[in-house]
Amino acid sequence: MVTSNTQDERWLFYVAITRARKTLTLSYSVGRKKYGQVLPCHPSPFLKELPEHLVEDADAAARQPVTVTTGKNYFSAIRDSIG
Repeated sequence: MVTSNTQDERWLFYVAITRARKTLTLSYSVGRKKYGQVLPCHPSPFLKELPEHLVEDADAAARQPVTVTTGKNYFSAIRDSIG
């Protein structure tokens, strides 16, 4: 059963997403502290409603090895910014 609150939350999620101009990054915390105790947090259930081809799992992407070219470009940019 879908409650009015759920529909309102879904609408707010939709509005937030449609305000993005070029890219949109959504994140969530795996835990938060409340009264000195760490409580688990979970991503929005509405993320599952997004088309899979539009969603990139940052954890999965971070586990992929960096290409030699990307690594060289990254360190070159750092070297150039230092001076």
